[in-house]
Amino acid sequence: MDSLSRLQGLHADLVAFTETRLANIDRLWQELEDSIQDFRNLLDKTAPTAADRESYNNGVIQIGPPGDSATDSCAGKLNVVDQEYAVNDEFKHISRAIATTLDLDEIEAGRLLIQSQTDIHTTEDTFVMDVVSKFHNRRDLLLQCLRITLQQSLSLEPDDGVRRVFETTVARVLEIDGGVSNNGSIYARKCLSTLEDIEKLQAKVADALQSKALLGGPRGREFYATLEFQRDSLFKQHEALACILAYLFQGDYTNQEDLRKLHGVLPRWNRLDLNLVHYLPAFSAAFRQYGSPGSHLSQESTASLDSVFGSLPQDASSAPIRPFQAVLSLWWTVEYSGQFRDLSDQDAGSDKRANAVKAALKEDALEFMLAICTSTNSDVWRHPARQELVALLLSDTSSFALEGEQTSSYFRLQFMQSLENFTEAFISNMPDSIRKLRTEEDDQRLNQLTAMQEGLPPANQGTSVSKLHLECFLILISFAFEGRPEAAEQWWEDPDSNLYGFLQWASRRQTVPRVSAFCELLCSISEEQECAEAAHKFLLDDSQPAPTRGRRIPSMNYQQIFAELELYAQKVHERPITSQLPNVRKIQPTDMNELESPVMLSCYLRLLAHLSRQPGGTRQYILQTVTPAFPQALLLLSSGPVPSYLRASVFAALDALLTDKTAQTAAALWQIVDDWAANSHDRARPSASKTIAPPKPTLLNLQSTLNSLAMSFDQYDAFVVFLRDLVAPLPSTGLGTDLLPFPKDLGASYRAPGITPYVDFVCGQIFAKALPEVTDELQRSIGSFHCLEFVAVGLEGFNEDYVAMLDRTTTAHDALQEMPEAASYAQRSPFARLMQWILGSEMNKPLMETLRVPGEAVEAALLDSPLLLSLQRSIDIINRVLDLQPTFFDIVRPLVQSHSAHDGPLARPNVNSLEDSLAANPEIVLRLCQFSATGHSELALRALALLQKISSSPKLNNHFLASDPTLGRTRRVVDMLGPDPAFELEPIARNLSARLQFEVRELEEGFGSVSYLLKDGILAFFNACLETQPDLPNIAHLLIGFARLGERLTISDSIDAATAVFNTIVDLAQNYPDDEGGIMSSWLIHMKAAALRVLRHLWSSPISRTIVVGQLRRFQFLQSLYISLPVVNQQTLWDGNSVLAPAFWYTTSAEALAEFLTFRASLYNYTVSEIRSAAKDGLSTVLRQTLSTLQGKTTNVDGSIITNPDVFALFDFLELDLSTNLELDPQFYVGVDFEVYLTDVAEGQSSVYDIKMIREYLHAYRADIIKNQATAPSSSKIDEQFLIDEADAILATIEARNRSILAHKARSDALHEYIEMLIAIIEACPMEPTTKAQFILQMLQAMLPKLDVFIVDGRADVMELARAADALLFSLSQTDLSNAHMNNLITEKLFQLFRASVEGIAASSSNTNLRTVFYSICSQYLSRITSSTGGASDVDAKARRNSMDCVRSASQRVVQILCDDAEDGVDACRLNALNLLSFLTSLARSEKSSFVLNSFVNANVLQILVDPLKHVAAEFQSSEPVYRRYLLSVFEARMFLLLQLSRTRDGAGALLDAGLMSAVRDSSLFRADPDLGISIPSTSGDAPESNNHAADSALSALRTYYVLLTSTLRVLLSAFLSRGAQNEQIQYLARSFLTEYRPNMVGVFKKHAGVSGKVDQVLRPLVEECVRCYTGLAALSGFMDFEDQAGLDPGRDAGFS
Repeated sequence: MDSLSRLQGLHADLVAFTETRLANIDRLWQELEDSIQDFRNLLDKTAPTAADRESYNNGVIQIGPPGDSATDSCAGKLNVVDQEYAVNDEFKHISRAIATTLDLDEIEAGRLLIQSQTDIHTTEDTFVMDVVSKFHNRRDLLLQCLRITLQQSLSLEPDDGVRRVFETTVARVLEIDGGVSNNGSIYARKCLSTLEDIEKLQAKVADALQSKALLGGPRGREFYATLEFQRDSLFKQHEALACILAYLFQGDYTNQEDLRKLHGVLPRWNRLDLNLVHYLPAFSAAFRQYGSPGSHLSQESTASLDSVFGSLPQDASSAPIRPFQAVLSLWWTVEYSGQFRDLSDQDAGSDKRANAVKAALKEDALEFMLAICTSTNSDVWRHPARQELVALLLSDTSSFALEGEQTSSYFRLQFMQSLENFTEAFISNMPDSIRKLRTEEDDQRLNQLTAMQEGLPPANQGTSVSKLHLECFLILISFAFEGRPEAAEQWWEDPDSNLYGFLQWASRRQTVPRVSAFCELLCSISEEQECAEAAHKFLLDDSQPAPTRGRRIPSMNYQQIFAELELYAQKVHERPITSQLPNVRKIQPTDMNELESPVMLSCYLRLLAHLSRQPGGTRQYILQTVTPAFPQALLLLSSGPVPSYLRASVFAALDALLTDKTAQTAAALWQIVDDWAANSHDRARPSASKTIAPPKPTLLNLQSTLNSLAMSFDQYDAFVVFLRDLVAPLPSTGLGTDLLPFPKDLGASYRAPGITPYVDFVCGQIFAKALPEVTDELQRSIGSFHCLEFVAVGLEGFNEDYVAMLDRTTTAHDALQEMPEAASYAQRSPFARLMQWILGSEMNKPLMETLRVPGEAVEAALLDSPLLLSLQRSIDIINRVLDLQPTFFDIVRPLVQSHSAHDGPLARPNVNSLEDSLAANPEIVLRLCQFSATGHSELALRALALLQKISSSPKLNNHFLASDPTLGRTRRVVDMLGPDPAFELEPIARNLSARLQFEVRELEEGFGSVSYLLKDGILAFFNACLETQPDLPNIAHLLIGFARLGERLTISDSIDAATAVFNTIVDLAQNYPDDEGGIMSSWLIHMKAAALRVLRHLWSSPISRTIVVGQLRRFQFLQSLYISLPVVNQQTLWDGNSVLAPAFWYTTSAEALAEFLTFRASLYNYTVSEIRSAAKDGLSTVLRQTLSTLQGKTTNVDGSIITNPDVFALFDFLELDLSTNLELDPQFYVGVDFEVYLTDVAEGQSSVYDIKMIREYLHAYRADIIKNQATAPSSSKIDEQFLIDEADAILATIEARNRSILAHKARSDALHEYIEMLIAIIEACPMEPTTKAQFILQMLQAMLPKLDVFIVDGRADVMELARAADALLFSLSQTDLSNAHMNNLITEKLFQLFRASVEGIAASSSNTNLRTVFYSICSQYLSRITSSTGGASDVDAKARRNSMDCVRSASQRVVQILCDDAEDGVDACRLNALNLLSFLTSLARSEKSSFVLNSFVNANVLQILVDPLKHVAAEFQSSEPVYRRYLLSVFEARMFLLLQLSRTRDGAGALLDAGLMSAVRDSSLFRADPDLGISIPSTSGDAPESNNHAADSALSALRTYYVLLTSTLRVLLSAFLSRGAQNEQIQYLARSFLTEYRPNMVGVFKKHAGVSGKVDQVLRPLVEECVRCYTGLAALSGFMDFEDQAGLDPGRDAGFS
């Protein structure tokens, strides 16, 4: 493993440790041990020696082995044997460019270049970019790892053993473990020096980028991309290194001189910059270390430091960074003051320190810290109240230009910890200074308010109000503790603490701005339950003891908050009182006596909203004590002329009341909001007119109110969020309209009930119209996300199963008959209206626009950014709509259309389906591909799921080509990627390949890990693509690594170089584990099976088969899989259960088995493909290697032999007992027919139960029972819990049934592929006859017991075993065995197979295909034992006897079934039945048994067999040409059976009695001219034929005729001979036949003699056979003598006879 990979693993483990999810801590300790030298040399800058430089100048460079990382040589790791490289001038030129970019020595840059191992075909800029990125990535990883290590060594509990390991690591890195404490100080100074180097390099990079802005970028895109990357990386490195420096000070690894060195950084700064801010945590840690009461420095040393930091420098050069120095002075002073806190008398320096604080505040120290907080806080969801308050506090301060977007979360946390230190020190050490702040601000504020009330103009109101330092301090506290509940607990844990005392003090005598700031403070320290409960108690005013004397000073509490909100809610609607006096100031409605009042009200509301979302009791307090008056007052307040951010705060506060909402809360708020919206203008009327009866609410009023909200972003955005949470589904157990998230009669008094106007407001007014006009990109992203969230929540809350279930049960005339409820639910649910909007062009267009986000912008977005969340929700909506479209079109839309006309702008959707919209926006597919490869896992998973649906959509993936060449090919998804899809998908494929890489940490995190889920999503997408379009190039092919050439695939460079996704998938299938500690795990097997399934699609498809099989052969794929293949048995554990365990089918254990069998099926399928492909290509070596592996021995690359499970051991899966009893025995749900809920059978799939539908049905059934028993006597009522328990048990059993169905299907598939593999082995693999016979014998021994059991049990899988046995028998018939003993063994084993087949024939009367195979097996066996001669005759004779006994024991039923199939069967079944009957007849004859003949006679079969002969000529003449070959085969098989019957005297007699002669006469075969045959049309059409084709057709017809003639003559001759040649009756019959058909006989003789021309070679054997038969008949009957005696025709004597 190279250094960079090792560091990436270390960083991943350190992050996992900090998040308490690291599974293997021993690996972390080893990684830390391996990285200690890297940490030590991290900050070193080694210069090459003179010898190195001389060698370099001579064109030689020395370097360590390529396994080392890019900076190992810089880190002094050249103690290994060096390698020498000759370098040319071009190499030196590139090295100089790298050296200049990285500020390194040229030789070191050259070593980096060699070690980077970059592709030599790249450009110079690419070389530089690759080396620079690897260098910075490695250094950044080292810094991050060291930072986390230092952090953990300081933050864990002191007595924690893990902390001691981190401390030891740090001590070894700093090299203080040997007792040299000064080494820590040396490392800290190295940090300072490196920080300075980074700053210089940053300046250099900034200058270069500035020149690009001026000159337009003459150096090319890659050059400036390298600079931008370097700029961002250097910022991160500076930030990390500054945090490391802070930890060194915090851990007491430094001394006071290091603090002075740190202070020496300031003179080189001439502006306020974030890099300068990076030093603040280090200063904070140093001040606490050396200035606090716990410092180990002497008083003189601290006083010396006080002289440096206590006072502000007054020189002009420090003016630009004066606020920064003021912060340092303030932090130092408050820490240093702690040393004098316990003095009884005031010390001499107290005034000096107080003045220092005052001076620092005057220089905007607090404001600068606040500016840092706001600039580094990346939370874009900030409540508008805080934004307004911060803007108010910083309004009188010169702006601080700090660009903190890149600030990391860890630095932000470290800075907040520094603010926490400052807060605690300021409150504890300098309370008097804080009191003075309030006193001074209160006095000046009082003076100003007095002047305002006296009506003085602003110019005469005295001095302006001083800066609000105390409020600013309160806001800083809120920033410091926000999101840190553990730190916030210290405010509440001790009522006697300084912090709690400060809270009580700050909550009294509050001005309006201070109220606002105090609300923010309370918000930040009241997160999570304990702190929220304490804050709730604090505001209840119960926990504050009353003073023993004097009037109690009021503090902030709930009563005050509610009272003020109520007061202002009324005052905003009062008309202003005008005056004629010129000096009386006109009070604006929103002034409310103080200018900051709207901010204060917003902060009140933010506090209430925050506490309502916490589990502390505030929400229940509001709902139980002041609802509905409080929500109504808030909405009344929002109706007045108030700022939009205050209105937004109102909606946010109401939204908070919906946290953990109940049906009652939701219904109440819906009603209050709807009443307010429909009566808003009436509420705002002056009180004098209230006596007039208010007008009724109207839809117009409602729409007017909603339209007024759309005037300002923050208010309509907050209202959309409020509506989203109102629409969120309820935790309801009801049915029908009870499932709705709002009252079913909402607005029924003045409009159609429901929330349609609100849906129209969000979708039409805001999303479609208002948001596109917003110029601020961030606001537009936030608004889009909230609208999309509203839509997504509405769609996700729709209970599709309920509607579909009722639709299905109603069509099945189910007893519940709940369709009216379903109709009401479908009509009033927001789903229908949302679907209309989504399928309407007005909303569809902006919805598609949200997906057009460049990939670079997505990669740069933060996890919680509105841009990213909007993307995710857009994809969720499209995903959900694609799922719900069928239900909407088939069920919901007809219901809605049958309802009364909707109010609103929509009439019908403008888009036929969402697929049409996607097809109209093809660029979205490429965007989705980019999103699927992004580093944001949630977005990637969503994009993959949507791509999977799109790739599986028949509408978007037409398999056919357009017939009109002018139209070209119909559009497919792959065509939506543009003219060069391979170029567009190349970077995406690289990212997907990286995400598919096998990582051991993924196994430790389990199936919930992001890495595992991404792999699963990617493979599922590939499988969906390849399954939908297996024979056409698609996206999956291009991403996997193939190149597309028209409609063909070719191999790409990436596959050749083993860097493609294809190679990663191969690696997954080969090396991904399938068990944990010997227990087969479903999630592991699933991944392995999914990877192999992708490859199976590829090797099975004709467009990729050749490439894939060749590549897999190159990787020895088959051998590697068989080597690692486990053999299973009954005791194997699957997710902890064996197949015999009672819980097996009720858990994921069954899923593990199903996945395992799926994997086996794919493996066997690949084995078949490999064997067939190698045989086709004549690769005998490959075939021998494959056969060796299948026989259990694999030859390794080094020639060694590795044993693996052989093909017989892999029959293990059929040994598993999968039988189980999953019958239902319901007590309360007796009338439910669950078979109704079986899904339709798709191709290659099994029909399973729809669990969701059944759950809904049981829910409805239970509700019906409860409803019906409401009036029943209490004694007969059923406890609802009993109903719930039984429903759960039913669902568990149904789910187990599904697992059983899938497992059995998987086993059947595996068995099918296994049998195909066996057939391929015996057909294509080269084996000696004896070896093949042994293989077949061994296979039969393994299969026969299973075949017997399967036949008895009637299992469907018996077909596969029978098919295998048939193939094995056929292969045996082709094998020439000279070994008599082996022959005998095989014959004995085959008898067992014959017996099983005979039993199977009797047991499989309904399965034609199975009987066909059994017939074939029996026929082959009988053929073997009835035709063999030689040494095996005794064994065969015994076998014939046993076989005859077996047939007798099976009774006449078997013969009857055979006869039925021989007459009425189709295709192969009919032929095989006839053949088997022939062999049985032959067997009976050889055994002198009349059983078969008697069975024929008793069943009246002979006449049925003979009758078809009558119509044979007519049947051939009327049949289609393609069908004649089959007819001829049937005729020959039937005639062969008749021939076998005719060979015994009884059989011949029975045939003649059955009408053989009359059938022959009726056949018309012997009336035909032998030169022409019977007239058989060659085609069914009238098209003219060529001469050659006509001649071929005539020859084929003539051959058919002679086959018919020969077969018939042979039967006649055999029958006559069997009855006896001396039998006069037989002689008479023969003579009569010959006399009647003498012309035919004469014509045949002429044909044979060549009188009418030469006989074709094809016909000659048939003609000769006819001559033989005619001659036999003539000899038997004495026909020649008969003719001579009769003298029939004198002319014939001269003729031919």
